[in-house]
Amino acid sequence: MPFDPVGGTPVFCLIRPAGVSPRCHLEDPVSKHPLPTVDRMRRRHHERELQHERELIRCAQRLASHELKIRVSVLELQTLAAGRSDLLASAAGAQIGAYLAEPRAADPHRLLAGTLLILAGADQDLIEEEVEAARRWTAAPAEPAV
Repeated sequence: MPFDPVGGTPVFCLIRPAGVSPRCHLEDPVSKHPLPTVDRMRRRHHERELQHERELIRCAQRLASHELKIRVSVLELQTLAAGRSDLLASAAGAQIGAYLAEPRAADPHRLLAGTLLILAGADQDLIEEEVEAARRWTAAPAEPAV
């Protein structure tokens, strides 16, 4: 085994056949198992992150679709709107648009409120324009008092 000329300690040398990538030839000298490369470690970390994100999404979807309180809330909103899907869309757009205009400053419950209004039957064709109108209104600078 070669020695470090300065410190006299053994040096592990990788000898690989010509044409073999060092990335796929690294192995532990004792166990002969492949050593994790930076690429493999990053890939595993990314895969764990994606798995975690998918679990969060599934949990949120389960909670959002199976909660009795949500169903009761939707029924209350439907009763209050009395069949006015345009009014539900306007209210949903105002809540979601206000949040999207300033997400750091806005209350995240606005998104939940907007979602409840959509679930209650908001007119799907009107929501996008209502969201944009609310975003513009929220982001516009306040006019000075005269």
